[in-house]
Formats: sequence, C-alpha cells, structure tokens
Amino acid sequence: MIFTNLMEKEANKPFLIQVGALNSDGRPGNKYPFKTIPQGAATTVVAAFDTRIDDQPGTYLKDCVVANDQAASHSRDTEMAKKLWTVTEEALGEKFSSTVFVRDVDRPMMFVSTVHT
Repeated sequence: MIFTNLMEKEANKPFLIQVGALNSDGRPGNKYPFKTIPQGAATTVVAAFDTRIDDQPGTYLKDCVVANDQAASHSRDTEMAKKLWTVTEEALGEKFSSTVFVRDVDRPMMFVSTVHT
C-alpha cells in the first residue's frame, strides 16, 4: 500500500479506517505494509514493460515477481472487480468512459483497460 494524497481526502478516510489502511487519527495503519511511491510503482512498471511476461496475460505479480500462487481468491471475482472500479471512480471523483474487464480463466487476475475522457 502506498500513502498518497488519495488517503488524505476527508471523504475517503472513514472507509480507509474501516479496512485498516489508516488509524483512527488518519495516519497510516499497521495492518498493511506501506511502500514508497517508487517501490509501489515498480511492480506496475514490470507488468507494463517486462517482455518476459508478454506470453502470460493476467499474471499476478508481487514485488515485481510472478506470484500466481499467492493471488487472493477475491482477485478472481469479476463482480468484486467491477465494484472496486466503481468505488475507485467515486473516491477519485472521476469517471472513466470505456471500462473493459478481460478475464483469462487460466489466470487469477483480471486486466482492466480504460479510455479516459
């Protein structure tokens, strides 16, 4: 988890406190390990540009390493993914016009592609 300005928005704090991401005082909680922004971005960069996983769509990565066996069961849940997408749009106060959920049944994660308007 990365502490960003999204966590500082008053409207988001009750939910983040409820799930343990923040303490009751609004500071980062101890339930999840926090990363720096570069640490948090590293796995996304690997997912986007590492050609070694090009033939593995839907691969779950943890700390820049393929870890399909560690994917949480809820990550396979299409309805949960749609709900998370909606909650994220609401938290950001921004809608994304074209959301496509692509699921590879042999892989645990879904890829979400959007077109921003």
